[in-house]
Amino acid sequence: MIIQSIEDWILNEVSIPSAETNNIPLCPYAKKAWLSNEVKVVWQSDLDLWKTVFSEVDMFDDSYKVVICAVDEWDQTYEETENYCFALNARFAHEGKDIWLLAFEGDYTMIFIQRLSHLDNAAAWLEKMGYYKQYDPSDYEKLIADRRKWRKYDEKTYA
Repeated sequence: MIIQSIEDWILNEVSIPSAETNNIPLCPYAKKAWLSNEVKVVWQSDLDLWKTVFSEVDMFDDSYKVVICAVDEWDQTYEETENYCFALNARFAHEGKDIWLLAFEGDYTMIFIQRLSHLDNAAAWLEKMGYYKQYDPSDYEKLIADRRKWRKYDEKTYA
């Protein structure tokens, strides 16, 4: 049921073109990755989501492009979860780990684990396509420009 719900969200929401993103799907890569079995979902039934995230980060070996760690009842606000992801992303950059965490809250709290280099390359292509034209400037700075700075933190690591 959880997997089906996430599949429906990927295929019927984030893969649909949006005026907010210059008529590009909210996540133009999600459908292909899902249908190509490049997405792993780890459902967490208890409240120890961070333990699962840390474990999946340690095991991340590119067998999947994205690992989604999800839980339906979470004791942190979205802002707390997102801020913790930002802090961990800074730590990963300082450690030279090509890993990036993204928080999302919908029917479930989800934390996406993927390669920073892949995410940033995809964002650069989307930017050329006008994807971010409607973005609030502060959101763009926080979500795109700051991430790019972390990638450039240690260029030789992300070559």
